[in-house]
Amino acid sequence: MPSSLISLGANLGNTLETMRAAARLVRDLFDESEIQFSSILKTPPVGGPGGQGDFLNAIARLNHDLSVWDVWERIKRIETQLGRQRFRRWESRRIDIDLILHEKDLVWTPHLKVPHPRMSMRGFVIHPAFEVASELVDPVTGLTIRELSGRLNTNRSPRISVACSTAGLMEQLEDRLKGLSGVDREGIELFFLP
Repeated sequence: MPSSLISLGANLGNTLETMRAAARLVRDLFDESEIQFSSILKTPPVGGPGGQGDFLNAIARLNHDLSVWDVWERIKRIETQLGRQRFRRWESRRIDIDLILHEKDLVWTPHLKVPHPRMSMRGFVIHPAFEVASELVDPVTGLTIRELSGRLNTNRSPRISVACSTAGLMEQLEDRLKGLSGVDREGIELFFLP
């Protein structure tokens, strides 16, 4: 039976009640599915305009026989029922429900991207997903949710790789990096692509 992961997040209004209402609607609209909910995490906002409040986030795992499009249509219906309005990207919102993963499906359209393109970098997605779906595989990276969670838990400094099209550009970047204080140059990799 196929599995989907959907994320639920809210940071406007009575967020706990909104999350509870979203969970009830997920149960109602996916009543033929086996559903598992993660615990709810409180996390700071990532990206978007400043001054936003913390988010409540959770993951639901759905085991079902639905297409990726059926799942997406149902979660959009839940957002509409709960008053979701879209004005600016990454703004505060009453509810945000995303389709994170749908088996090994790869979908890339203007409105739907599955797996979610930033899922593997977001602890507020991966850590609750670990609770309900640690064995599921991200078809893009080939890593399980368990492995993605482990990578987010490491204390390594972030790695940045920069491909330079000319040797001269690579030398300029190296010189600029040497002149910056407080930058961990061990986490930056420059390489030349002829």
